[in-house]
Amino acid sequence: MCCSIMQGLVPDDLYRFTWLSHVCFVPDSNLVAFNTKTVTEDHQDYRMQIFVTDVLTGLTRSFTQGNHHDRILSAGRKGIYFLSDRVQETQVFHLPKDGGEARQLTHLDGGLVMAKLSFDENKLLLTRKIWPNDHAHEKKTETTIATSYKVSRINYKADGDGLWDGSFLQMFVMDLPTGTMEPITEVGYDVESFAWSPKGDFIAYVAKKDADSFRFTNDLYVVDLTTKETRCLTKGDLQLETHSFSPDGTRIVCYGNDFSRTGATQTTLYTCLVDGSEEMHRFVSDDFLYDIAAQGMSDMRGHEALPSPLFMDNGLAVLAPCSIEGAVSLARFSLAGDVQVVVGGKREIYTYDYDAKGNNVAFLATDPCIANELFVVDVTNKHERQLTDVNAWMQDRQVAVVEEFTSHSSFGRDLQAWIMMPTIPQTNEKTPVILEVHGGPHAMYSYSFFFEFQLLATQGYAVVFGNPRGSSGYGQEFVDACRGDYGGGDYEDVLTILDSALVRYTTLDNVRVGLTGGSYGGFMTNWIVSHTDRFKAAVTQRSISNWISFYGVSDIGYFFTQWEMKYNTKETQWGDIDRLWKHSPLRYAANVTTPLLILHGEDDLRCPIEQAEQWYTVLTSLGKEVSFIRFPKSSHDLSRTGKPSLRVQRYESIMNWFVRYV
Repeated sequence: MCCSIMQGLVPDDLYRFTWLSHVCFVPDSNLVAFNTKTVTEDHQDYRMQIFVTDVLTGLTRSFTQGNHHDRILSAGRKGIYFLSDRVQETQVFHLPKDGGEARQLTHLDGGLVMAKLSFDENKLLLTRKIWPNDHAHEKKTETTIATSYKVSRINYKADGDGLWDGSFLQMFVMDLPTGTMEPITEVGYDVESFAWSPKGDFIAYVAKKDADSFRFTNDLYVVDLTTKETRCLTKGDLQLETHSFSPDGTRIVCYGNDFSRTGATQTTLYTCLVDGSEEMHRFVSDDFLYDIAAQGMSDMRGHEALPSPLFMDNGLAVLAPCSIEGAVSLARFSLAGDVQVVVGGKREIYTYDYDAKGNNVAFLATDPCIANELFVVDVTNKHERQLTDVNAWMQDRQVAVVEEFTSHSSFGRDLQAWIMMPTIPQTNEKTPVILEVHGGPHAMYSYSFFFEFQLLATQGYAVVFGNPRGSSGYGQEFVDACRGDYGGGDYEDVLTILDSALVRYTTLDNVRVGLTGGSYGGFMTNWIVSHTDRFKAAVTQRSISNWISFYGVSDIGYFFTQWEMKYNTKETQWGDIDRLWKHSPLRYAANVTTPLLILHGEDDLRCPIEQAEQWYTVLTSLGKEVSFIRFPKSSHDLSRTGKPSLRVQRYESIMNWFVRYV
């Protein structure tokens, strides 16, 4: 329920939030385990702890403590297994379900990246960074001596990770009782995801084994641990993600897509038989038109790692998320082609677990008034309960509510949009408006809590946001509709959403209107202010201003440019470079009259800071009203997972700019 007590939210409230992630049932108990993330006392970092809740009594208690990053791996009959940096490098630890002292299970030089526990809890499947020509268990030597970096491939950097260090993710099996470890894959490619069979006799993994940086499909492999035989089950024509074995071990179900619309291709489910007698094919009927993924977005968390497909009904169905018209729900997809929503509502479910024994689903969800909480639902009788209240302090804050509305688009379908009215008492004056544009572009605004929107509402602004063409949640044709047309139909849709709000809500001020967005939303902000003078002020964040240079400096530029500009091959863009310039806001800099604030992270490799530097330099040289704020040691994810103190500074910068000009 939304609160209406005392003052609205303020930027420093960011330090008070508790964020939830990684939920799982603990077998043979009434417990659900989950991760919490909170801000450290100096506001410079986060800590992650594990909590457990008794679903019968509602009693919640901390399971781990300290300023560590303890991340749940899985829960077994012997207790909870988790990854932790409490010994500097990431290792696997175990705690009995009743608590006690954590026992370190791995002692690997260099630590590990990811692991999965076998069903009998005797083995670990894990990936480690391994360098070619190094011994398998030898940590790469680090040095503080200045040295050169030789670039050896086009995909040599990644936002949030920096420059490629020359390593590959190799997969191993560790026997926990003895500590012995056996390599399963070779060095020279990355294992992207992996899974145990129920009996522990097979392993499945996804990898792209060639070095072609322009091939974005991969393959599914199965390893027979008895014979050591490895078999490829696919033909290299799919882009596969996480996967699971069926309860009887005969079938595998994968998330993936056929890459027919490049990065705009919706995710679905695929399946095949482990013995190779049935080729990989769609698990879901072609009649299901939506993305089987969690495409909602918020500034409250990064991109949550979803569980692999969870089997229901003795392997005859799979529980998976689906993004449909602003909501992220959980649905049961059957092998027969039926689809049934198991947990729905106007909210965003962003991670979950399924207990087959009790037919219960535990899930973490957010809505426009709730940052995040843990819920459990009995699938049989649909009885749902909220198990946590981790942000109870918000009861002393006035939280703004949202109202949904629609706007017509020339694309041929109505656009879904929302408005958040101010939390402060209204006067006789009309209400100023801030228009927000989401990133992606192939994501969606959803029924999620957005702290930035709440802060603007506290300042007296109405916040308008919606999903223009290119957004997820409305079918494949809609999500693909902005490719090759950036600044065309999507620009029209964004302004149509604003105009519809101004007509529908007569208390809004159609003159005092501001604009902001990040990533693709930053591009769109740049595009809009260079094509219309209707906005009083704008804030562009982690944006693109020049597609020509973006191609060569972004970690994804060399392929994302081709995909989104809809070039047929990687060569044609240089035979038609004028097209890149045509879609670049920098080309139209002389048209800008809107006071513009530029916000950018200095370590952003997705939309590198040179995009902001070019934009600022040109606008300044033309005498435009522009300001530029750089955030040190901040990646493209600054707004979601960046250093807490810098996130607060970012919020304050946005608010101050709009207070000054709108």
